[in-house]
Amino acid sequence: MTEYNDYLTKYEDVYLRLSDMQAEMEKARQDAIPQEVREQLETIEAEYQPKLDALREKLKSLEDEVKERVLNTGSTLKGNVVMAVYRKGSTKWDEKHLERLAAEYPRILEAKVEGKPSVAIQRIK
Repeated sequence: MTEYNDYLTKYEDVYLRLSDMQAEMEKARQDAIPQEVREQLETIEAEYQPKLDALREKLKSLEDEVKERVLNTGSTLKGNVVMAVYRKGSTKWDEKHLERLAAEYPRILEAKVEGKPSVAIQRIK
């Protein structure tokens, strides 16, 4: 399980770096407002956007990896900042099939369809 925690730790690191950089960018924008607002905002945007895009791309890649690993283990993975919540697939019933089988009660289970499990990344509060 340590290997899986390492992926979540990497994900959290990029998640926090992205959050910090977004806060830095917003502060820089606010500081720029009084003088030559548009030029300064464009400069800041040009400086931060590629870095933010790179962090978002890395975060997405790590998110996919964390989700895959949680799906493989079938259990929630909790870190210091986020947790990857395992959700087992839900059971769904094919209504049309059930209608056809209504007269044959024992065979009604043929209509049971199992959904795929999923993972949700959530911020820990």
